[in-house]
Amino acid sequence: MLRQLETALLVLLAAGAGGGAMRARAVTGTCAPKDAQSDRLIAELKSFVGQTGMGGVVEKTTMGVKDVTPAQVALVTDKAICSKAAAAYDSQLDAIAKKIGKQSVQKRSSYSLYVVTLGSSYAVEDTKSLQAGFETADIYDRNWKYIGVRQVHS
Repeated sequence: MLRQLETALLVLLAAGAGGGAMRARAVTGTCAPKDAQSDRLIAELKSFVGQTGMGGVVEKTTMGVKDVTPAQVALVTDKAICSKAAAAYDSQLDAIAKKIGKQSVQKRSSYSLYVVTLGSSYAVEDTKSLQAGFETADIYDRNWKYIGVRQVHS
């Protein structure tokens, strides 16, 4: 009986180790270049952080960018930051997949992203999932924790 229990435990440990290895994968990210799309994104985000009305202040507070000024909004070109953005974005896709079903979320091993600083926070927009009329940017804090999503008006 003890031998059967030991065998079962070894099988479970091996299965667990294999599952962990299958989930680990490299994710890379590149910074999308400055272009008309990035200019629109930056203009929208500058407008957002520049809001002074009650609704704007509440939304900025919720997104963790209450004290950010338009002057602190800029396109990121640093490859290391864009790689971190890709990992955070990919991780957020995992969370979405768990909520709505994995078949509906298309993950990749490489992302080309518009990354914009919002003070010490970041806004991230995937260049491949842009949809006219329904563009969004994910907001992350300085530690790449997902905060929320912001509609980018076109």
